[in-house]
Amino acid sequence: MAAIDPIKMTKVKDKAEQLFARGKFKPALDTYLQIQDYGKKDPRIYLRIGDIARKVGEQGTSIENYKLAAEGYVMQGFIIKAVAVCKMIINLDPTQEDIQKKLAKLYARQSGAVEEVKTPAPTPPPATLSAPPVEEKIEEPAPEPEPEEKIEEPEPKVEVPVEEETPAPSDDGFTLELDDDEIVFEIDEGIEEARKAAEEARRAGEEARRAEEEARRKAEEAREAEDERKAEEVKRIGEERRLADERRAEESKRAEEARREAEEARRAMEEARKVIEEARRAKEEAALAEEEAKKAIEEARRAGEARKAEEARHEEELKDAEEAKKAEEATRIEQNRKTAEESKRMAEEARLAKEEAVKAQEEARLAIEEARQAKEAGKAEEERRNADSERIRQEVEKAKAEAQKAQEDARLAIEDAKRVEEERNLEREKRTEEIAKARAEAEKAREEAKRAL
Repeated sequence: MAAIDPIKMTKVKDKAEQLFARGKFKPALDTYLQIQDYGKKDPRIYLRIGDIARKVGEQGTSIENYKLAAEGYVMQGFIIKAVAVCKMIINLDPTQEDIQKKLAKLYARQSGAVEEVKTPAPTPPPATLSAPPVEEKIEEPAPEPEPEEKIEEPEPKVEVPVEEETPAPSDDGFTLELDDDEIVFEIDEGIEEARKAAEEARRAGEEARRAEEEARRKAEEAREAEDERKAEEVKRIGEERRLADERRAEESKRAEEARREAEEARRAMEEARKVIEEARRAKEEAALAEEEAKKAIEEARRAGEARKAEEARHEEELKDAEEAKKAEEATRIEQNRKTAEESKRMAEEARLAKEEAVKAQEEARLAIEEARQAKEAGKAEEERRNADSERIRQEVEKAKAEAQKAQEDARLAIEDAKRVEEERNLEREKRTEEIAKARAEAEKAREEAKRAL
């Protein structure tokens, strides 16, 4: 087997457990298969792969990894765990004959250290002291049938009282001297104490089996509670993920609306700029009209001055000829009237052009003011949208932080569950050792009782 970095193995294992907690069983199985070879050192890897494979319906993979886990537990000396795994395999596939044989061998190996508890027969009444001395041996009773043991979990510690032994008078057994009442009484008392010790050992075995059944039931309840808790955790994480997705969709929708509103504001600003440009052109046209009016007034003034010069010249000429003067005067008056009327008309047109220019300037000013107000409104709207975007971004960050916190809480909960499971395993191993010790003490008491007999 290629060497596996423990740090890498731990990271892969944590990743697989996170996938399992989120309900992604198939990816979790594929991730665990990356560290399958590490199960030769830690059979719990094989056991976990078997559990997940059974959950996704891959019974062949599940049974194969359960077999590897059972073999690993046997090699490490955890017989009770190996028995439990073999029972899981038989529950999945009762036709596994090799596992049935292995389970029988494990039961035999497990119960090999537990010998039959024997109960002594009643002591015959003592003979009278007048009879001749006889040598009498006490037969050991037939062993009671030992109940079948079904050990799946470690048993609680059972303390078996050990009575003080009565030394045997000879190596061949007990020789009763019928003329010694004290020796006969001590033998009877030793036999009774041995019988009590055997009965105590039997009761201890019964209590150990009951404790074993209770421990197995509690372990099953704890396992079911853990599965329910994991299912609830997966459901809660899925609900939180769904809510986060809905929040993200809502935030995306609001961001799209903000983008559309910003586009509309940009178009409004473009329209305002066009209005300003048109107002500027109107102002320039008004300035040109005013300039034309000024030129017309100047031309009228020059025309008036020319006409005045012409009138003076006509007055000098009229001094020579009165008739010509009268005719010229009439012509001049008519021309002056027409010129005055023309000047008046041109002045009125200039005035009207000036008023139109002023009106155009006022309209341009109003258009500029409206454009400025539209620009300020667009700026305020943009600031509001920026504030909304910032708030949305903060809400998104908060949602992400909450999701990360939920994932971290889930990971810590899984680690706590693993730690509790390891502590339970250590406690079970400790109870197994204590039960073995109690059985050894019971065996010792039985041997002492046999020696006393």
